[in-house]
Order: sequence, then C-alpha cells, then structure tokens
Amino acid sequence: MKQPCYSQIFFLLSLFLFGCCLVPDFALGAQDLTVNWQHLDSKDEDNEDNYWLNYTLNLNQEVTEVISLQESIRYTSKWAQKSDSEGLHPALQFGLLSDIFALDIFYYATEQRNSNQSNTSRRNGEVSWRSTWDKPLWPVLRASIGLDAMDDDETPHLAKTDEETHSAGVDWDLDIFSLYYNYQWQERHDFVQQSQRESTNQFGRVEASQNFWQNRLMIGFSQQYTESFEDSVYKVGAGGIVPIQHVLSQVLHGLDNTPVNTLPGDLTSAPLLHDGDLATTSGIFTNGIDSPPHNFALRVDYNQIDRVYMYTVDDESSQAAAFVFALYGSNNGTDWLPLAGTVPFTYNATEQRFELDTSGYAQQLWLKVVITNSSLQQVDFSEIEIFELMTSSDDRLALSSKSTSAITDFNFSARLSQRSTLSYSLNYNRGGYSSGNDFRHFNQVGELKWLADAISLSASISEARDQDGDRSETLKRSYNASLGLSPLNSVTMNFGLGRTDKFEGTQRHSVEQEISFYTTLMPYPDLDATCDLLYHDTAYDAGGQNLRDYSGNIIVSARLLPTLNADWKTDYRYLKGALGYENYGSDLIINWRPSDTLSLMTTGKSHWQDGVSTSDGVMMRATLSPVAAIQVSLGYDYDHSSEVTNKYSAYASWALGSYFTLQGNGDYTTRPTENDWQVSIQLTGRFTSQ
Repeated sequence: MKQPCYSQIFFLLSLFLFGCCLVPDFALGAQDLTVNWQHLDSKDEDNEDNYWLNYTLNLNQEVTEVISLQESIRYTSKWAQKSDSEGLHPALQFGLLSDIFALDIFYYATEQRNSNQSNTSRRNGEVSWRSTWDKPLWPVLRASIGLDAMDDDETPHLAKTDEETHSAGVDWDLDIFSLYYNYQWQERHDFVQQSQRESTNQFGRVEASQNFWQNRLMIGFSQQYTESFEDSVYKVGAGGIVPIQHVLSQVLHGLDNTPVNTLPGDLTSAPLLHDGDLATTSGIFTNGIDSPPHNFALRVDYNQIDRVYMYTVDDESSQAAAFVFALYGSNNGTDWLPLAGTVPFTYNATEQRFELDTSGYAQQLWLKVVITNSSLQQVDFSEIEIFELMTSSDDRLALSSKSTSAITDFNFSARLSQRSTLSYSLNYNRGGYSSGNDFRHFNQVGELKWLADAISLSASISEARDQDGDRSETLKRSYNASLGLSPLNSVTMNFGLGRTDKFEGTQRHSVEQEISFYTTLMPYPDLDATCDLLYHDTAYDAGGQNLRDYSGNIIVSARLLPTLNADWKTDYRYLKGALGYENYGSDLIINWRPSDTLSLMTTGKSHWQDGVSTSDGVMMRATLSPVAAIQVSLGYDYDHSSEVTNKYSAYASWALGSYFTLQGNGDYTTRPTENDWQVSIQLTGRFTSQ
C-alpha cells in the first residue's frame, strides 16, 4: 500500500495554521466544524461494503475593517473491500477591500492517497485585483494571475502538468456608450506527454442604446470582436500518432426518440458536461429505463473528431457492456444525418470513461451521440472531451490555430400607438473556426404587435442565412402569426400559425408548417387546467421522407380537499414518416397531508408506443414526523419497462441534540434475474460559533 507524502501535508497544515495565527483574537472568528461518518453495505455484483469519513473546518475572520481572512481544511477517507483512499484539502483566502481597489488572494491544495492508483498532489492559486472607485465616467479595471500544478508520486510520473493564466480587462460606462475589453494569456505544460500549449484570447465589445420622443422609439447597437490564437507542440507517440484535444463550443442534452429531426426544446444546454471538472457529476445519468434515449449534441465546429470521451463519476466497468451508442451529424443542429447505428467503444477503468471511436466520418458542425441502450444500474456522467488523432513522421508536431468572430447587432422598437408596437433586430456574425473554415451568419427578425383588453395579435417575419467554408449557403425564412384571446378572467387562449422555407443554394430543401393551440382554464379557485396542441408538417422537395407530427398534452391540477391535491397529465404524439411512431401515456400524482406529522404521496404512470406498453409504474411514499427531531419515510416503487422491478425503501433521520444528526436509509430491489439490497448509516456533527 502506498503511503502519503507527509512532508507536503505538514507544509499545508503549517500554512493553514499560519494564516489562522495572523488574526490576534483568533477565537472571535466565525468557526464551523462539520464531521461525517457513513457506512454503506450492499449486495450487488460487487458486494460493496464501504466506509466514509469526512471532516471539514471553516474559519472566517475580519482582521480589520478592510481585511478579511477565510480558511478551510477538509479531510476525507474512504475504505472499501478492494481499495481505500484519503485526501487532505486545505484552502486559504485573503481579501483586502478599500475605496480604491480590492485585492483577493486564493490558494487551494489537495493531497490524495490511493491504494490502487498513484498518489496525487495539486496546487491551485490565484491573485486578482479590481478597482473599486465609484466615479462617473471612470473605467473599472481588473487583472488576475493564476497558477495550477498537478503531479503524482510515480517514477517516472504518470501525470505531471502545470498551467499559468494571466488576464486583464476594463469596463467603461460612458453614458450612452459602454465599452468592454478582456485579454487572457494561458500556457500549459504536460511533462508526461511532453506537450506545450500557449493560447491568447481577446474580447472587445462596444454597445449603445438611446430612447427618443418620450420612449416612443428605442434604438440599440452593439459590436463585439473575439479572437483566439493557439500554438501547440506535441511529442509524437507510438506509431506516429498524436491525440489533439479540441474545444467543445457547446453541448446540448435531451431525451428524444426522434434523433433525425430536432424540434425546439428537445435539447437544452448542458454546460457542466464541458466545464473541465471530471470528478463532479453533471446531473445527467442513465438507469436503463429512460425512454426515449439520451441525446448528446456536441458543437465541434467542423474539426475532425476521431475520439469522444464520456467520463463517468464512478468506475462503470461492470456496466459498460450494456451500453449501445449511435452517431449522427448535422450542419445546422436541427436536421441530422445518421452516421453509425452502433459506434465501437471501449471502457477505460483507469480514467473512468467511455472511449468512442468516431473516425472515418466527414467533418460536421455538430456531432450527436445517442445512447440507445444502457445498464439497469444508474451511471452518472461528469464530462465529455473530443480528440483528433494526427500522424507525423517527426519526433515533434507543431500546430497553430486561430478563430475569430465579429458580431454586429442592431435593434429598434417603435410604439406606433397606445396599442401597437413595431420591432426589428439584425445580427451579423462573420469569422473563422479553429478548423480553418470561414463562416457568415446573418439573422433578421421583424415583428408587429397589437394589444387590446382581451385580444392580442402579432405577426413576424424572420430570415437566417448561413454559409460555412465552401459549402452552399443555407437560407431559412419563417412567417409566424398568433392570436391571443382572454374572453374571461379564468380563460386564456392562444392560436398560432407558422411556415418555414429552407433553401440550400438556389434550391428549396423543405417546407415546414405548424399550427398550435394553447389554453388555460380556471373554472374554480381550486381547479385549473392547460391544454397544448401542436401540428407540425415537414415536406421535402426531393430526396427526403415527409414528416407529420401531431402532439398534445392536457394537465389538470385540483385541490380536492384542504389536505388533498391531485395532478393529472396525459400526452399524445404521433409522428408519421419513415421513422414514425405513436406515443401516448398518462401520469397521476396525489398528495395527502392529513396532519402536520403525516404526509402521503402516490404517483402512477402508464405509457405506450405503437400500441405496446413501454413503461408502467407506481410510486408510494409515506413520511411521518412524530416529534420535531425525528422523521421517518417509507416507500415502494413498481416499474415495468424492460423488466419488472419492485423496490422497497426506508429512510430515518434523528436529530441528537443541537450538534449531531443520525441518518439511515436502505432499500431492497427485486428483479426477475436477481435481488439487490443496500443499507447506509450516516452520523453528522456540526459545530458553529460566531
């Protein structure tokens, strides 16, 4: 078993205590100590039996009226049957605030010992300065320097990197005009891979807005410019192959079983999947019963992508075989071309990631990874990375890349009368991707609105022109109209019509038409309902299968008794086309709180696809609080998706005085193939003084 580097730990402790001693009256500072002991025992494929220990101490002192000091130190320990680990994580933050400037110094370190892996050390520090003068027409200045270093105790090192970042900027409010500028320089060394990367980023923006004629006319304008340079040097590995990591511009996620056509709202932004944090969950997970499947849309900006790494929070080697991945490509983010029904992959247990082989496909603006099958056990994802595999006959490979973006925005709004408003906006973005492709994106929207007491009308026309590199220009022109009615205070209705023509070059590609209806009703104070109906038709001029999409849902919420609430939702969707299907289902939620000490909740769901049941389920929860210090919860879950599962669960919490809390939870799950159980006991102590 490897031993931790105690000399470094003692150095960090000494630094921490030295910061505490800077305060003459240390005891008067705010102090917060949290201790946590947890034991988890379970019967599953790995027969886990785990123990956790966590201690966290936070201190906060006001040294003077302008100087503050914050310290924290956290110790973690985990023991399992096959491995154990422990870590020490001290942090120190010093703040100085005056009428002229603010200075912040932050330092964080971590020492991690692992029985089955390398012991690791990390140091992270930042010094930031900003002006605090509050004078009209004076600029606000800011600057920072950051350092980050990581290594292990192996000889030779398996991981050793350092990174240095410098940035400076200014914000300047000149009444009508506002100016923003930021400059960042970063250098990163990987001593194991023998690579070096240096990058500079500049961002500038000027904006102005003004109202005229007693706010009857508003005009706004902005111009911004972004420029990024990167120079890299890599050591060529075995076989002359060099893995080059590319930046993910954007990641979208959603549950969608029509991956070829993406409608607005099907996919939403998932920034935690490309924030550089490999250890923290993104909140996105699979559990084998998700329907429809998971869609991960990756904005790759026409870079050649040969590997996609999808990191998991835990080692999922035993679950990886159940996963199936599909791959799609798109040049607009809405119309997708199937690239591979099954993507070959391996699971790297050391790095805790799925490694997908996506080589051999044409460069795309977007790539979409679709998980069409997953394990029954929950798998949490933390990060996604993309790589290009380059080859070279030299010992070293030097690369340079540049990306630029110049965005012009113009908008105005005119109040034609007390009831009507005319607005227009224009956006023009031109520049180049890091892949070398130039782009031009032009968007404009005009809208006319008329509003009365119980009626509203609006009509809009929009146009979007996009051209990337040598590809043909695409044009999307949309026409929309809506009518809103409110005949009664308890009734609101909205009717919408829309048409979109899409062109590629001089040829029309498709025509989309949409009809929508939305209404809300509140016939009684304790009863309200919503109804949402949508018809969407896509007709391709040539080489495509026409699609018709009918969807609708009804939601009813009722307060049947002062202590009894019920919510019912039913939805229907019929997609007619090459990959058409028919989905429908209902969900019912009932909450009953007969007293302050008892609450009951029951939910039921039933969903079908093409007349075949896809999932049925029932969930029941009972929560009891006989006294303020004790809370008990019992639950039962029944789910019939790919297989029948029954899950029985229990949770209890007991506040032992003012400082300690004892918690316990357990569950027992039955399946046709096997039965699983787990029990967890946790004791938490929290001590706070001011």
